[in-house]
Amino acid sequence: RAREAWRPLADLVAERRLAFPLASVDDLAETPLDAFRDIAPLFGATAAFLGKPRAEVIAYDPYFADGGVATKLRSLGLARVVNRNRDFYADVASGAIPPHDILLTNPPYSSDHVERLVKYCVSTRTASSCAASSSGPCAEATAAPFALLLPTYVLGKPYWRAAIAALKPAPIYVMPHKRYAYEPPRWARRDDAAAPTKTAPFPTGWFVWLPAGFRPPTFAHGRVDVFPDAASVSSDHRDLTDPSKKRPNPRTRRKRAAKRADKATAYANHEWRTTPPS
Repeated sequence: RAREAWRPLADLVAERRLAFPLASVDDLAETPLDAFRDIAPLFGATAAFLGKPRAEVIAYDPYFADGGVATKLRSLGLARVVNRNRDFYADVASGAIPPHDILLTNPPYSSDHVERLVKYCVSTRTASSCAASSSGPCAEATAAPFALLLPTYVLGKPYWRAAIAALKPAPIYVMPHKRYAYEPPRWARRDDAAAPTKTAPFPTGWFVWLPAGFRPPTFAHGRVDVFPDAASVSSDHRDLTDPSKKRPNPRTRRKRAAKRADKATAYANHEWRTTPPS
């Protein structure tokens, strides 16, 4: 019913003049604050790794929708956020990616956006990829960590398996105990819509790469499960299309479903004693 509440994509693109190509109105849904809270320990760890105050860490999100990303990240202590209405792919091609200390994004899930983003992240962080190319992203090779908020079905995609093989150290995975609900901008909704104002079409989680020597932070284990590599990601967090997902017997499935429900309830009831750790 969420899509019934949204205005036609062509109208939104024409009205807002969004710089990057959209294939679905779902691409406009922005990351909820809960998702940023769950990854927030990475902000302080990045500052420590770079030897600078957290307020000086530059976070870059290449996909713009409504500007809510910057507001939410600033509320968690990241004062310098680059999230502009620009064509990320054109910036890659022209070498115009802005300087940044961490790439942090929830990309559009339609078309080939996720695959193109993953390939960019890999090519700019692996010497072998740069050696094979004389132009493009290699001109901007970086060791900046990245955190990509992606559908968990990406775990089973060939382009992510290729990324795992190329990236050293291996990526880690921060998976929430409750499915994230994404937030379309108010201007994207029909005035008379009675449908939900949020959408949660896929289970999603953070796919995180940290450079060598980066000390992984401690995440809130009452809210997320953290896996050191793709092979260790439990079946509970895998999509049905993932060939690595194992289907247990009915009794085990019931137990796991009850456990997931308990964890989701605990997640929803979690209260930060102070500002989320960062």
